[in-house]
Amino acid sequence: MLEFFLIPLMYIVAIIPNALIGRPFSDLLLIYANQEGSYEYLTLNAPNLYQWISNDYYDIFNPAGIALAASVVLAFSYVCYKGKTPLGSGLIIKIALLSSLLVPYFLPQMHERYFFMADIISIIYAFYFGKHYLVPAIVCLISFFSYTPYLFGITVINMKILALILLGLIFFLIMDLTKDLFPKAAQL
Repeated sequence: MLEFFLIPLMYIVAIIPNALIGRPFSDLLLIYANQEGSYEYLTLNAPNLYQWISNDYYDIFNPAGIALAASVVLAFSYVCYKGKTPLGSGLIIKIALLSSLLVPYFLPQMHERYFFMADIISIIYAFYFGKHYLVPAIVCLISFFSYTPYLFGITVINMKILALILLGLIFFLIMDLTKDLFPKAAQL
């Protein structure tokens, strides 16, 4: 329980340097709350589910997308909880990678940068599971191509295609994780 209180403490520690150079402390404390609603886009260059939905439907799909993402995370958590395999390093890495992909894929208003954690964990995944060396290549290339419009002003691969490739990878990772969580069912 004590660890829970470390979260706001670490946030306060992290904002102290900005306060020391002059930014008002109240601005720093409320920066994320104040940004809420600044961008009314279903996706901000993220290769996710909302690439196929027009921003004209923001008022409908933003709250529905938040509910969908929460449902996906709850279902994923439940499946992991019900798994028959004890937690070990490999299983934790698989769960972490899938979590870092599922949340920004199903949550609206995501930027491309919210997949950065998946980039890092996918590299760890490849070192741990050498036969899946293409996983970080795919994840990192998708990230790279989602950054090109911002960095270079060009779209090399359509964001809808990147989102579709990422969805396929997510399904692959779900199947791979399911085999580990429920080994007897995988043998059937």
